[in-house]
Amino acid sequence: MPTGVATDATTAPFFAHLVEKKRLARLVDFENSAPIFPAVHRSFKFALLTLGRNEAVAHFAFFLTAPAQLAEPERNFTLSPNDIAAINPNTNTAPVFRSRADAELTAKIYSKAAVLIDESMGARGNSSYA
Repeated sequence: MPTGVATDATTAPFFAHLVEKKRLARLVDFENSAPIFPAVHRSFKFALLTLGRNEAVAHFAFFLTAPAQLAEPERNFTLSPNDIAAINPNTNTAPVFRSRADAELTAKIYSKAAVLIDESMGARGNSSYA
């Protein structure tokens, strides 16, 4: 399916529901630049979405250009529902990273720092007024 299922504003409520209910098991994003599918335009991005039940963490990989890249540990990372909510509280979309190190660093930063603006809290959501 198109990667936008996890990254676009129009599908954000669906993705947020999967995360909140701990149904998201894995999301693997591919760019068709190689091309993996010769009949599909090279700029098209698509994803493999795996659902589960009571998933403590979701497994991610983004910007892959070949299925063999799934075996590269540095391209794969996990995020908990709390990590996802902390990183993208306003959009409720998937945080997109190129590497495990990027994901781990960002999750650590967001676990230690308050969100600057939480749109769900209205005027109270801007930490500069705290």
